[in-house]
Amino acid sequence: MDNKNISSISALRRVSILLILLAASINMKGIEARLIYGENPEKCKQKLSIMTTYYKQKAYLNAAPSWRYVLKNCPQASKNTYIIGAKIMELFIKEATDEQQKSSYVDSLLLIQDMRMKYFPNNTPNKHLAKKAIYLLKYRLKKEFKTAFQLLDSAFKKEPKELSAYDMKMYLYCYKLMVKSKTKSCEEMLTTYLSVNKVIEQREQNGKTIKASTKEQITSYAENCMTCHLLDSLYGRQFEKKKLDTSWLDNGISLFKRKKCNNSEIFLQLLETRYLSKPNSATASILGKYFVNTGKAMKASAYFDDAIKLEQDPVKKASHHVTKAKFLISSKKYKQAFNESKNAISSNTSNAAAYLTAGNALAYGANQCPTSTFGGKEVYWLAVDYYQLVLKHSTKEKEKKSAQSKINKFKKYFPEKGEVFLKSLNEGAPYQILCFANEQTTVRSKK
Repeated sequence: MDNKNISSISALRRVSILLILLAASINMKGIEARLIYGENPEKCKQKLSIMTTYYKQKAYLNAAPSWRYVLKNCPQASKNTYIIGAKIMELFIKEATDEQQKSSYVDSLLLIQDMRMKYFPNNTPNKHLAKKAIYLLKYRLKKEFKTAFQLLDSAFKKEPKELSAYDMKMYLYCYKLMVKSKTKSCEEMLTTYLSVNKVIEQREQNGKTIKASTKEQITSYAENCMTCHLLDSLYGRQFEKKKLDTSWLDNGISLFKRKKCNNSEIFLQLLETRYLSKPNSATASILGKYFVNTGKAMKASAYFDDAIKLEQDPVKKASHHVTKAKFLISSKKYKQAFNESKNAISSNTSNAAAYLTAGNALAYGANQCPTSTFGGKEVYWLAVDYYQLVLKHSTKEKEKKSAQSKINKFKKYFPEKGEVFLKSLNEGAPYQILCFANEQTTVRSKK
């Protein structure tokens, strides 16, 4: 056989092989089409199109016949089958005329979720597990909340990233029911609450907006478990292990504040540890107040100074000055307290509490001026001036009543008329206070 004939035979063989492969490929595509679109792919595609068109028009009842065909004959064709099916079933549930019929539709709705997870196992299965749980809570709360909890618990532990903030809210709601039924402990719930909060915080750090109402609801579900004793126990045991986790610290601080566990030593540890990594005026002020209550004056004073130094907002800075001034009054350092009050007024001239505190510092410290003209009685003139400024600037009735009460009280400590006369002074004349503060007031006598 010559070379020409051999070459022709080889060419024919190559063509035959290509034809066989092409036929096999066409056959495989047909098999794949049947697997996805059923025995009648064209009809399935047609029904899918009709179903989707009606769905976009929100004509769910008109979409139902096509949907049933697709679900029965080509359930793998499109995940839209399950999105649309859920809408159809929820409409049927809403319009059901008796409980048996409604229950049957709920069964179908739950089955739709199972089928979606079966045919689309890689399409956020945990999200759809959570969705099934939420359907149970919506339609079978009393009988199925434990099953719903198991589904949500499994979904969250496997892949919390797939769950929405609403899903996690319902997870905590379920946890509340489980605690109420004594199936889960408060400690388990609080541990989960912290995990959920951490996921939410990470999402917000990545630019995701979470509704404030959703976050508040999540916390409210856990609130019954938030006793100071349990918070102490939980955070005390975990402190050494988690003290470098700033999210854990922030959540803990928020919980202790919410439950007003201000005297807790664990709360103090959380605050001081967080303050080292993130010094801020609010935390410094809280720590200062804590150390006032525990009698550690030097530490309290240092934290109050930090609060003032770190604060940029003049209104808030004034409040920190007032807090320190009150602390100094309690320590009987009246002159320093007066100066601190004046700093507050310089920062915010509308801060009525600053005027009240200045008046208190003067009134309580008046007896520290025994060598002055009236033995310190003239200091009450200036104190009353500051109390009158409270009446001018305050919008709070309680603050005004306090100032008026002190005006009435300390006017009784003014010098007698005879004393004023003997010093050759006249009522209403200007008078410079030198002992306590270098400020001008007016001469007055006791009425």
